[in-house]
Amino acid sequence: MLETNFSELLSAYIDGEVEGEELNRVNALLASSSEARQELEQLQEMKVALASAPRLSAPPDLVALLLANPKLHQKQRRTWWSFLPESMPRWTLAPIGAAFAALVVVVGMNAPWAAKPLPFAPLLAAHERQITDGGMQGRLLAASNYSSLLAAQHEASR
Repeated sequence: MLETNFSELLSAYIDGEVEGEELNRVNALLASSSEARQELEQLQEMKVALASAPRLSAPPDLVALLLANPKLHQKQRRTWWSFLPESMPRWTLAPIGAAFAALVVVVGMNAPWAAKPLPFAPLLAAHERQITDGGMQGRLLAASNYSSLLAAQHEASR
């Protein structure tokens, strides 16, 4: 079997587009290879068959017809419910969606990866101690002040 690029070169040879070194290469291969001569013959037959094929032309009013009917040249928009069977009424989507949302909430609440609630009792106790021990009467504490207190309380509760 001949190389693909050589088949393209043979096609160019038939059209008279090959010159110089490539022309010498094609002539040498045609002289030495029966497979190359056979492929050249097939390409020439194909060229003759295509040249003798009847030429069809589009109707003269084709452009006018296409422009007159915008549905033919506009992209069809698909709706998000288009995957449903035609026999299924659209009103059934609401209960299905509600059931799916409820399922997601129930599974999400009981999932092992769901965030556990923060223990507020240690936070409030740490805040009270900081206010009374630290002499910060009436002031609010920044979040960074809590971190060391909570870490200490957490270690003590273990």
